[in-house]
Amino acid sequence: MRRHKSHAAGGLCKRGHDMTWAKVEALVAPVAAAKAPRPGDVRIVFYRDANAWCPHCHKVWFALEQKGLRYETVRVHLRGDPREPPKPAAYVDLVPSGAVPAVALDGEVVTESLVILERLEAIGAPLGPGSLFRAQKDALLRASDDYDCDGDRWLRNGDPAKEAALKADAVAKLETLDAWLAGGPFFLKLRRPSLVDAAYVGFLTRLAHNYAYFKGYDVKEAHANVGAWFAAMEGERGYRATRQEACFEQRVYQFHPSRRRHAEACMGLRRRLVGEPDGAVQPAPEVAAWGAAAPADALAAAAALCARREAVLPFLARKAAEGPPPPATVDARGKVAYAAAPPAPPAPGADDALLALCALLGGAWPDDRGDRGAAAAAAAAGGAAALGDGSPLATLAATIGTPRDMPAAAAAAARGAIRAMRVASGVAGPTCCACGEPRAGEPPACEWADPCASCVDDIARATDATIEL
Repeated sequence: MRRHKSHAAGGLCKRGHDMTWAKVEALVAPVAAAKAPRPGDVRIVFYRDANAWCPHCHKVWFALEQKGLRYETVRVHLRGDPREPPKPAAYVDLVPSGAVPAVALDGEVVTESLVILERLEAIGAPLGPGSLFRAQKDALLRASDDYDCDGDRWLRNGDPAKEAALKADAVAKLETLDAWLAGGPFFLKLRRPSLVDAAYVGFLTRLAHNYAYFKGYDVKEAHANVGAWFAAMEGERGYRATRQEACFEQRVYQFHPSRRRHAEACMGLRRRLVGEPDGAVQPAPEVAAWGAAAPADALAAAAALCARREAVLPFLARKAAEGPPPPATVDARGKVAYAAAPPAPPAPGADDALLALCALLGGAWPDDRGDRGAAAAAAAAGGAAALGDGSPLATLAATIGTPRDMPAAAAAAARGAIRAMRVASGVAGPTCCACGEPRAGEPPACEWADPCASCVDDIARATDATIEL
């Protein structure tokens, strides 16, 4: 049972300030304005999966951000989890297959990720050098699907007798990739990303995460040119905006119904200690120390939370409500259906706490001549009722998904701000990210490590698209 502990210290009160959502919205308005189309721009609407797991959507998303294009995003549920809302009828009318990604360019709908990339090249500055490397580029684009995790035989293998051979095949593919990247750091021996890099970014990011966790295989370390490609990507605006944290990929891969079937074989081998070292642990969410978080990243987090607070607050209310999850039924074909959860009462103090957090991230609190700790203390005073273990903000810190909800650096800033608020209000000590129970033997820095065993299913339910920032 989740507990909500208030640790208000020395005079902290529920709304002892004049902070308002209107003030915060004014602070974050430039973030939204930077995405709004200008007169004469091609109006771009990007349709992506609501959970931001799809590597094909990642290609297009990376290109949009890398090119600095202004666009609107529409999130589409894929129904991989029967608890998700149905796919919007309006989208199926637009794209009869219901597949993502898609873009609308001044109303013209374009589907298929590689086709979309080619069309985007005609808008703004091109990513690549035109037709100079057409033959090589086309060959690399055709080969990109070979690195999709969903079709990876080694990753999905459940037979110990086949493990060595499948690993050899996988390593050979990576050696081929490493050769393609020689002279880079990017594909085609270029010094900046092209369409080819966009085509590979989603596949290689997910492959590196999953090989590291399930197979104990460090792609970046074992293949120097691939490692150099990832390092160079870290400096690119498109990658920073769309990078997926390893912790989010692993929660998705292991807990969500649409991904778990791919992960079952991997976890079976893990239990038998085949093909990977013992003791691999879930990657921890990234947390930026509040005093070191870049103001732009903090502002991006505030903008995302502020824009979607009408979705965030009901989500936090559902997580705060005590009681069993809605019952599930399984039909003769094995299809799982979940009963609709009844509306949850508002989570105590959640609105005040979310407002205080967004104000802190947006720079609205006085910072005592640059002392960001003083700003965190002021924010903690505004959100004291929702800062304890298992409380709304602790839950939010544990369930932010990247890039689903916000860029990875923004998420790290948000978690760091929440941690600073909790410390300022007197909350301390390592706890389970879901229920707030102490995690014995963990250092204080591991405040949001893996969930305890009794909370795994609950975290799985939190890792769906219900936040949808």
